[in-house]
Amino acid sequence: MQTVTVWCMHRSTWWPFIVCLEAHGYKQTYDIAEKCATENNITWAEVKTCADGQMGKSLEIMYYKETASLDPPHTYTPWVTINGKHVQETNMVKKICKAYEGTNKPEACSHTQKRFAMAGSCYK
Repeated sequence: MQTVTVWCMHRSTWWPFIVCLEAHGYKQTYDIAEKCATENNITWAEVKTCADGQMGKSLEIMYYKETASLDPPHTYTPWVTINGKHVQETNMVKKICKAYEGTNKPEACSHTQKRFAMAGSCYK
């Protein structure tokens, strides 16, 4: 279900849905997913149909292959990669900004290093 919503919906829609699912840990049943969808104005029938259909199966296989091909192999979650390389970093914004090669860095990269150093903070 997470795979389908991430692939098919805008981040402003799928992110709250994923947060709701993750709040339930490993108990992510269809009942919980339907509740999370309803709470976030997502049509549950569409998500379930897509997840249970060919699109859902294809996406799961695609992400399985991507995970299986990681080098070094994936051993825990979350397993973060930047430009194809595994990253162990507590300050992901700083790491991403350092690795960014484009001409227009994201807004988050223009904030001070002090902001990046704050433990447990998230850039919104």
